[in-house]
Parts: sequence; C-alpha cells; structure tokens
Amino acid sequence: MQRNHMGVVRELQAIHGNVESLHELGDSLITDQPGNEGGVRDKLKDLDEQWSEVEEANEVHSDWLKKCVELAEFKKTFADLADSLDVIKGEIESSCDDRGEDVGSVEALIASHREHYEGIEEEREDIGRFKETGQHLVEAEICEQGDIDEDVGLLEVKLE
Repeated sequence: MQRNHMGVVRELQAIHGNVESLHELGDSLITDQPGNEGGVRDKLKDLDEQWSEVEEANEVHSDWLKKCVELAEFKKTFADLADSLDVIKGEIESSCDDRGEDVGSVEALIASHREHYEGIEEEREDIGRFKETGQHLVEAEICEQGDIDEDVGLLEVKLE
C-alpha cells in the first residue's frame, strides 16, 4: 500500500510539472493574444481549482496511510511483546521442577531466575511504553481506547 502511494506521489510530481508548464503557456498566450486573456485566465483558474482538489485528496490519503502504518507497527509491537512474554513464561515453567543437584546447579538456577525476573521487569517497562504509544494512537483517533485497554490487559495477564 505504501509503495503504491509512493508511485502516486511520483505521478503527482510529474503532473505538477505539467500544470506549471500550462501556466507558463497560458501566460505566454495572454501576452501574445491579449484578446483571449479572460478565457485563458478562466481555464487556468479551473486548472488550479482541480489541482488543489487533487492535492487535498492526496493529503487525506497520505494522512490515512500514516495512521495505518502506525497502527500496524503498534500491532506488531503487541505481537512481539506477547511472544516474548510467552517465551519467558515457558522458560520459568520449565525450570520450576528443577531443584538442582549441587551448589553449582543451585547457583545456576538462581542466576537463571534472576535473568527471568529482569526480563519480566524489562517487559513490564515495554508494556508501559506500549500503553503510552496506544494513548498517542487514541489521541490521534487511529484506534479506540477500548482496543488499547484490551491489548494492554492481555499483556498484563501474560505477566502474571
């Protein structure tokens, strides 16, 4: 979608060059044929109005596309956080039955649990940033508060 939009933007830039050329031609016609000035000015005015409409439509589409990209990035972040939490949870659950055979293996288990705890704290911070990003999307009217609350709730449940 974004590549398609970039193609449209390139086409609009080329067309803009044609619009400028038509203005130059119109100015030349007005200078060379002053009797046709009214008709030429009317045509140039119509051209400018149509070009403004095209530019406005492109601006609306561009804004919409930016919002889509932001929402897609937000959803990707959600999926990444959820996957990361699942991995940490799986690692913790798999090590719960391990009691350690000797002092060295117990120390390794303690270190492993410390790493998991630190990972969970990092994920907690990431969820906070995710929530802030969600608030930005709500304020920009890209998505609804309920959707953000639901996603954050799902991530917080995974932390339990």
